[in-house]
Amino acid sequence: MQLSPTRILHSLAGAPSLDGCAPLSAPCAICGLDSERGMPWSRWQGTQFTDQNKIARYGSDAICEPCAWVHSWVAPPGIVLDPAKPKGPNLRMYSHFWSEADGYWCGNKADKARMRAWVLAPKSGAWFAAIADTGQKHVLPYTPLNRGAVGRVRFEEQTVILPVGDGGGLVAAMCSLLTAGPTKEEVGQGDYWVRSWRENEREIRAFERQWGSLRRRAWWTLALWLAQRDEDEHGRRREARQMAASNGRRPPGDTGRVPRAARHVAAEALGSAAGPDAGCQQASLFGGAVGDGAEP
Repeated sequence: MQLSPTRILHSLAGAPSLDGCAPLSAPCAICGLDSERGMPWSRWQGTQFTDQNKIARYGSDAICEPCAWVHSWVAPPGIVLDPAKPKGPNLRMYSHFWSEADGYWCGNKADKARMRAWVLAPKSGAWFAAIADTGQKHVLPYTPLNRGAVGRVRFEEQTVILPVGDGGGLVAAMCSLLTAGPTKEEVGQGDYWVRSWRENEREIRAFERQWGSLRRRAWWTLALWLAQRDEDEHGRRREARQMAASNGRRPPGDTGRVPRAARHVAAEALGSAAGPDAGCQQASLFGGAVGDGAEP
């Protein structure tokens, strides 16, 4: 049987039968692979299905049993159901990772450190990653199956080509900058608050110089989602700045001035009746370079 992420997961769950499915020999509209069991597409598709632009075999009147199963309300393999909640969780609420070498696991946003390590680790054999953000979209049915070291992952509604070489360098640099102080919104847009410039000018300039040209690319979007700041170190630095300010000293990295490139933008934003804290306005120095977008 031809393989796809949905068929692999269906098999891991014990290949459960789905009501309405029967022997069927036709290409599946969702995954495009030949079906052994399934049901007519016209019977399965309801008014709530809105992914017509994503299906592999538009016009086919069949959906295979694994794809129909994945779209139903079922829990991931290995998830223990709470007896008090008989309906249980749904596949789309989780991110799914599988490889021939390491097997299957699923997680949510609380597992980002593990996700980050898995995505950046060397790959071999067959593997896939279906990464969910909102939990409202079916990600798994549109996830590519890869073979070998190079491949693509599905992130919400984007197909992201994983970089070859120092792909982890961007993620590590983002983690470092987030730990220094700027927020994900600032890093994502390249539009930093004046307070961030004042406290982290050196870190911002170094990051943008090396990585800013990748902004707007699909890999940038996924890397920023995976990146996390070190909360303990971030808190330590914040306390150090507060302590230095209370003693009348500047904390390390704080030049005590607004960078020239940000100054005129901040002045315009503040206006003639500006208050004493320039940290409440934004200033841009680096424009986001437009790179390659996500694959449809």
